Amino acid sequence: MDEKMHFMTEPEELLNWMKEHEEFKVMNKEDAQILLNYMEGHDYRLGTDKDGSLVRVDINTDEYEAEPYSLDDVIDIVCEWNDELIRYTSQELNELSQGQDKSSLEVKLASLKQDEIRLDKMFEQTKYPAEIEALAVQLADAFIERLGLVGIDQSVKELTDSIRSEPVKGGAR
Repeated sequence: MDEKMHFMTEPEELLNWMKEHEEFKVMNKEDAQILLNYMEGHDYRLGTDKDGSLVRVDINTDEYEAEPYSLDDVIDIVCEWNDELIRYTSQELNELSQGQDKSSLEVKLASLKQDEIRLDKMFEQTKYPAEIEALAVQLADAFIERLGLVGIDQSVKELTDSIRSEPVKGGAR
């Protein structure tokens, strides 16, 4: 591990880093704690390198592997992990038979959905909503242009194919 690297273990550390590097994002201590908890739960830590840049550190390896990571990417990956956990927990809850105790899974699912509300607000502050909107406008314009040329059925098929072939870059949800 780089001697100059610093792990962020407390939400205040992330908030202090944000004051210098991400002033445009609105986040409180609870929001920062959610991000740190999800990173830790997936064997990562947030830190800063010797220059003060944000890095994501894989702590599941013998040598801590650090990679430059933006706060937008942190929020995006945590949103993705939360979505996966909600789907998995919901599926697990639905597969339980009537006699089994569902209360712990119901509590877990409620907690994940509370996280989701906070994470959605954080996600709206990232660069990804603008990218998604730009892609939507591009697809809508192409759809309207093709509508008059090939009809509605073919236009819908082309739109669907286009959506599948051009996901938003960067892993945005």
